[in-house]
Amino acid sequence: MTAFFAQTTTRIGSPVLGYIIPAFIFAISFFVAYILYKHFTRQVSEEQDEAEN
Repeated sequence: MTAFFAQTTTRIGSPVLGYIIPAFIFAISFFVAYILYKHFTRQVSEEQDEAEN
């Protein structure tokens, strides 16, 4: 019975909804996380340099 359902299922929607949009969302979130990481690591290193002087 399960094999019958597995064979008759069809894809709902276009590949844009399943692959391209999630990949785009992931790329944006990764980019934002990278920019935030760079921003805060630079800010922390500047504070440490000031504390040493």
